[in-house]
Amino acid sequence: DYTSPGDSSGCTYHPGEPGWAQLFGNPTCGTVDPDADRERVCACNDDDDDDDGGGGGYFLANGLQSCDDACASAGGCDLAAITAAASSMEACKRALDDLGVSYGASGDYTSPGDSSGCTYHPGEPGWAQLFGNPTCGTVDPDADRERVCACNDDDDDDDGGGGGYFLANGLQSCDDACASAGGCDLAAITAAASSMEACKRALDDLGVSYGASGDYTSPGD
Repeated sequence: DYTSPGDSSGCTYHPGEPGWAQLFGNPTCGTVDPDADRERVCACNDDDDDDDGGGGGYFLANGLQSCDDACASAGGCDLAAITAAASSMEACKRALDDLGVSYGASGDYTSPGDSSGCTYHPGEPGWAQLFGNPTCGTVDPDADRERVCACNDDDDDDDGGGGGYFLANGLQSCDDACASAGGCDLAAITAAASSMEACKRALDDLGVSYGASGDYTSPGD
């Protein structure tokens, strides 16, 4: 099930078997891909004026993904920022509210052994869940639970557009994903969508697995 050739989602990842690297034309920051399972490759400007006690620039990692892996191409995991988001249930909710996700319930499940920190679970009615003091390397065992992560955004990383790539949630634009991180970096997402090879490099850096790829660009994209 593919979107039309006129789509402007840019570089994307689809988790359907066998995992797909898919390219859909020149991206815009505001595009919402109509496939709820397809995740856009996004990058943010990372507004340094945003002070949440730990650096900000929050985003949701994929299920079964650590913040270390999610930030592999963005200067590494920002432990101070994810610790700030997990400092209380209120702080966790603020981070999720800034990310624009919807939740109807919440729970604080902290214990000495938990280390996922602030998380979001899409199961009905949508859950804001807090699991103790986070570590960058923790992989939450629930495949549907998404950790709130933040990266150091290494300025020395030069991919032609600023880098700091991550996968937005399904039905989420890069504008929405970057609402609390200085806005969408159009130059970076355009660089990732400049060719199938560039798209694959971005996905490889993010550590996602794909067994197939497709370039669905057309002159009108």
